[in-house]
Amino acid sequence: APVNYAFGYGSKVFSQGSSIDISNSQIDMILAVSDPLEWHKQNILQHGSDYSFLKFLGPSAINYVSELGAGIYFNPFVDVNINGTPLELKYGITSVDTLIDDLANWSTMYLAGRLHKPVAIVQNSAQLLFLNQYNLTNAVKLSILLLNKRSIKESELYLSIAGLSYMGDPRLKVQGENPDKVKNIVENQFSLFKNLYKPILDNYFPNLIQSAHEDSDSGDRVYHVNLSEEQIANIIIELPRKFRSRLFNMLKEKYGNELSKDTLVQEMIAEPSLKVLTSKSVGSEPIVSYNDILGLTQLSSANLLADIPKRDWEYLPTEYKVGISPFIKKMASDLKQHPETLRWALSQTVEDTVGSSALVQSLKGILTAGVVRSWKYASAKRRKYLQAQQRGKTGR
Repeated sequence: APVNYAFGYGSKVFSQGSSIDISNSQIDMILAVSDPLEWHKQNILQHGSDYSFLKFLGPSAINYVSELGAGIYFNPFVDVNINGTPLELKYGITSVDTLIDDLANWSTMYLAGRLHKPVAIVQNSAQLLFLNQYNLTNAVKLSILLLNKRSIKESELYLSIAGLSYMGDPRLKVQGENPDKVKNIVENQFSLFKNLYKPILDNYFPNLIQSAHEDSDSGDRVYHVNLSEEQIANIIIELPRKFRSRLFNMLKEKYGNELSKDTLVQEMIAEPSLKVLTSKSVGSEPIVSYNDILGLTQLSSANLLADIPKRDWEYLPTEYKVGISPFIKKMASDLKQHPETLRWALSQTVEDTVGSSALVQSLKGILTAGVVRSWKYASAKRRKYLQAQQRGKTGR
């Protein structure tokens, strides 16, 4: 069955520390396909034993379950043989559209969060490679706001980025995951994180982040951060749209007076999904020049917004959107003085985004894996948690 994009991740692909026993771990993979229903039809014929009892209900039932939560269907504990070596595989099937949506909008941060960390790309796609750069860049922006420090070490930044996809994860709350997982990932994959993020840090944010110096022993570079009021506003308005909509909803009562005057943010809250520009016949809708958008004419903001189709407001330049938004300006001004408010709102937004989809995915495991394999998987996770706890007590 054809796969458009695929990557491997987890402790069996990249080290997360030798003190945790991973001998019985599975190879974790995500496969993105253009048509999951057709893909499952073919895969059931080819590899029916990979599936739980749901295969007897047919591909449509499997596809329905797949679309719940983060939109992924996992087949765990699949025996494979690679070059004569027996291995155990857990592979998740998702649609290319679901992956694109999460990378662009952070709808669930389930797939986007996995791609915040180093992965082994098996089948690549130019479109998804480009979108993941957008995803990685936003992970840096969000972590800069969460840390809110004038000087940040690379390791600090990577810990924040790697931890995003675990904020609100129900497995951590019920002690079903190694509590040191994020720390182990960053410490043991530091060079891989550097390969992912150093080009972005050195080239993408010249006014926000400047490289200071690097520790010659650890290779841990220090960056100066210019988190001005203007920079806070720019970052907030450029965050992925669905995530940003949740953030605005959380703060709309606090800044209700400004929101009532802010048509732009009202529209952002009302339609949180990214819309792709469509071709339209010339003359069918008002045409606004770039000079008009930058405010180089006598047009007022209100008149200009009235002339731009609402679905296109998202594509206005950042500096213009900030300039005409009383909600964004007030928020940035306030949060510069009281960063704990912003940190709380951002953390809560991440937890709400991650938690709901992760919970549904965990509950789906009983259906997609079956009771026996689900218990086996949960037991393995619990064992890793207890091993980490024991290591903490012995100081090793």
